[in-house]
Amino acid sequence: MPGVKSCVFANRLVAYHETFAPLGDQHKKKYPKQVMSILWHEGISGRSAANVTSAFIKAISMMAEDAKDIVIWCDNCAAQNKNWTLYTSIARFMNSSADIVPQTVTLKYLETGHTFMSADSFHAQVETNMRRKKNVFNFHDFVTVEFIAKSKAYQRYNTYYFDESDIGIDDFYAFNTTCDQIPRCPPNSIHRNTINNITSCYTFHVGALSWKDAYHTCRKEGPWSALVSVESQQEQDYLTGVINADTALSSAGQFGFFTSGNDLKSEHNFVWTDTGSARPVKDIFENWHAHQPNNVGGVQDCLLLEYASDGYTWGDVDCVSTHPFICESSYTN
Repeated sequence: MPGVKSCVFANRLVAYHETFAPLGDQHKKKYPKQVMSILWHEGISGRSAANVTSAFIKAISMMAEDAKDIVIWCDNCAAQNKNWTLYTSIARFMNSSADIVPQTVTLKYLETGHTFMSADSFHAQVETNMRRKKNVFNFHDFVTVEFIAKSKAYQRYNTYYFDESDIGIDDFYAFNTTCDQIPRCPPNSIHRNTINNITSCYTFHVGALSWKDAYHTCRKEGPWSALVSVESQQEQDYLTGVINADTALSSAGQFGFFTSGNDLKSEHNFVWTDTGSARPVKDIFENWHAHQPNNVGGVQDCLLLEYASDGYTWGDVDCVSTHPFICESSYTN
């Protein structure tokens, strides 16, 4: 019929999997490096040079946290690893204003023909687990299989997803136990019951860390643990009371306590990030100190329970500065 388009529906979904695997026998090392996996499917994007390049840039930016000089071994697939889209994108990234940029990035290529690389071993593990699972019905099933291939008890691992035109990071922590055996609250936490049958558990850390390190420390405390989000005056008063009642906490409080609040993504738009999704602070509860936030030097992006003499009203500070912090996990009774 004129003006009517034809549509074809297939019973499969093509998934793409770009892997950056460390060289050598990592299982024999005291501090093994982690496999970095970047996943997406055809409903999100394709497998053009631009798509693969985006995966490379994200991988390089994460590697730069631990290394100044990065060497990546590639096979000779021109469409994927040997093209001007990749080269110019890396050059642009190296000269960008990103927070963490390596000093050098070197791409090395193996001889043309069939090659065996570290990533191939990991891909073999993924294929083995796909056969064991048997029923891989959707993208989530494939992601689960990929996790199993590289997970160990209490080992942290990262998987990166394409999100629209870029890649977002999602942190996962594996616990070697069944769900009903995982404690609702971390050990030695302080419990607070609210009127809506929700119990919040807090752990107070007097050791000073950067916001990022504090974030990861809280995530490791349990499946539902994260940096605290202060969502009411009652919660603010409760935390202040706990701090003031303890000598060690009061002493640490002179340096303030990190929360999950930040405006890293959008200046002046602070959000709580404890649940993984950003929730605007201004829509929930605010308790800023006078003339705060003021973003001194243009680098203050993290929310601190800062002013002890004023009931720990809030201020914004540089996220790389180090402070004590509070972790929180909640559950419904």
